[in-house]
Amino acid sequence: MEALVILLELAFLFGTLFFAVQWLRDPSGPFEPLIIMLATLAAGFPAARRVFRLVRARTELRWQRRGRELFRGLGEPGYLQWQQAALEVLYEGLDIVSVYGRRYPAALIRASPSWTYPFGTLCKLAELRPTPLVLSADQRTYRRLLGTSVKWPQMKGFALKRLGLDEEGRAHMIEATTTRFIHNLATAHILEWELHKVYLNRPRGVPPHGGADLLRALPRRAAYHGERSGRLAILEPTNAFPLIGLQAMVVFRDRSAQSKSQWRIVTARRSDDVVVKPGFFQFHPAGGFEVYGAESDEDDDLVKDAFDVRRALFREYAEELFDAKHLQARPDSRDPTSVLLDPDVQYLVGLIESNKATVDCLGVVVDLQVLRHELSFLIVISDDGFRKRPVLGSWEARQIRTVEPDELQSLLANGQLHAGSAGLLQLAIESERWREIV
Repeated sequence: MEALVILLELAFLFGTLFFAVQWLRDPSGPFEPLIIMLATLAAGFPAARRVFRLVRARTELRWQRRGRELFRGLGEPGYLQWQQAALEVLYEGLDIVSVYGRRYPAALIRASPSWTYPFGTLCKLAELRPTPLVLSADQRTYRRLLGTSVKWPQMKGFALKRLGLDEEGRAHMIEATTTRFIHNLATAHILEWELHKVYLNRPRGVPPHGGADLLRALPRRAAYHGERSGRLAILEPTNAFPLIGLQAMVVFRDRSAQSKSQWRIVTARRSDDVVVKPGFFQFHPAGGFEVYGAESDEDDDLVKDAFDVRRALFREYAEELFDAKHLQARPDSRDPTSVLLDPDVQYLVGLIESNKATVDCLGVVVDLQVLRHELSFLIVISDDGFRKRPVLGSWEARQIRTVEPDELQSLLANGQLHAGSAGLLQLAIESERWREIV
């Protein structure tokens, strides 16, 4: 609308100029009244633009308020309890996350022993170009509810196309396709909003229906399933582009006098400005498997080069633990492989190469709320020098804390733990590496 106002204003200004020139050539002609009328109309347009900007700003504030109400609702105990029951109905038979006596809306798929550092064979890229997607009315509504929490909606990343299992049900192959973050929001994150709307509209006190009845009330989730069971749907999504996630628990040695244990774990409370579960606890680093570039990048070679799990994980590590702002999005024309030249990344790589740190891929955590898959890692740093490096966090964390392993249960007692992190914690506790250090 503002663009139309500007076009009209320009038309009146050019009209005024045109008739002014004609009047100068022929002062006796009928141009003076036209000049006065057009100049008067043109003068009113700056005020019109200010009105439109005010209306637009008030509209955006209203959408932000609605978005905040939605996110508060997604964290209410009553909804979380109903959601857990509903998702366990829809995804019956999956290995639901259970840690410290509490169940979470996520499922576990443990890793094949072949998934070892530096993870060169962990993923295969099937498609370089994102599939075009025209947002529907409800998808546009959801996008507006997210407001400014979405920093780079057009940034490219990698979505799960197919997850292959071996004979023992362990993840051994991930086939991915290129997508954009907005496509992930519109086809995966939107599923949580859709489920919450069913909760709000249910008769009060009524528990979730059976799986078939519930799925009929969830058309976007049903489209993701593609007429298959939940167990099969999470292995090969249809009509959806769920961005693959990367998350890690960082455990480091601390033999200082004030530490009862020799080890500490990095935890974070999520910022209020993030898209998913603001205010919840999480293990950092955690983020999407995305291209290190700009939203305008359309170079296939850049996408192909960015398809590197190790580099993407280390980028998240430096960005979220040490506030490496230049790694949020590529700020200039620098080589994307420069991620490996970041001082904190180089320090970690040096520790790994000298056997003072390990990186294990534990498996895939499927967040059943949004049907996204998170590759989950355990980073153990035995070098005493790491504790002297300040863990700064990033804009995505309201607070960073390092805690001892026996403090985790009390820290997470309120249940406000991100579902993906709950799955990571369970996988870590089950691992041999955990038993060696705790």
